[in-house]
Amino acid sequence: MIPLLGVCLLLGGCQERTDVADAYDVYATSDTYQLTESSTEKSISLLGQDLCVGGTENTAAADGIDTDYAQSAAVFSVQDEEITYAQNIYQRMYPASTTKILTAYLALKYGNLDDVLTVSSDAVNTLMSGSSICGLKPGDQLTLDQALYGLMLCSGNDAANVIAEYISGSTDKFAELMNKEAQALGATQSHFVNPHGLPDD
Repeated sequence: MIPLLGVCLLLGGCQERTDVADAYDVYATSDTYQLTESSTEKSISLLGQDLCVGGTENTAAADGIDTDYAQSAAVFSVQDEEITYAQNIYQRMYPASTTKILTAYLALKYGNLDDVLTVSSDAVNTLMSGSSICGLKPGDQLTLDQALYGLMLCSGNDAANVIAEYISGSTDKFAELMNKEAQALGATQSHFVNPHGLPDD
């Protein structure tokens, strides 16, 4: 019996090939897509030239926005190049579980999805009570691919720690890598202390 995926692949091969104009090429540089200009000594971002720049004052609430829900928020009208709502848009905030996006990025960049990871006791026992987990136990074995599912679908802080230990040997070393990569990506005001985003205080 041919697995469903095999059938899908075979059927996909029967179609006429269509080329997409300006298809994304993973091997192209930012310069190719005119996101940066390499002709100058310092790369200049062309992506944000038409975006809104907000002041430091909060603006009136926009219709339909629950201002009691978030500590900071913004609504931009890119077409009009105006900010229709702003609340503490320059206030530094804990990144919380959005930290896991960088953890996943680094796992994909430096890891192998088929590698088998073993869950350490530190990965699960150092998390605070009530932490979002995917239910890993010390000694469990799973692939990096499975750990990424636990990280991103369950928001598993335990999976974040397992991935960090796999990539860098410890969560502290992984946080150093996170900060280095964030700086390289241009997130110069970011600072990470762990792979899951729980506050460190």
